Amino acid sequence: MPDYLLKLCQENVVCCLDRSVQIYDPDGKLLAAVYTDEDGWYMYNYKHTRKAATFTMKLPDYNKQQSVTLKANSLAVVNFVVP
Repeated sequence: MPDYLLKLCQENVVCCLDRSVQIYDPDGKLLAAVYTDEDGWYMYNYKHTRKAATFTMKLPDYNKQQSVTLKANSLAVVNFVVP
């Protein structure tokens, strides 16, 4: 089961293809860099098994970021709306 799902769409609901999404672990180290598909979705398969921790999702193309707290064996859905 993936821990992160994201849908990246512009305000007018045009989805963003091939946009970089960076995922940082609780220590601020880059965990993964993935790209959105033609529908604006990406998935990163990662199993977090420790106590709750805060991860950061960054969109470098848009200078945006969001943090999400994951508990062990949980799923996070993080949505961004970009200009």
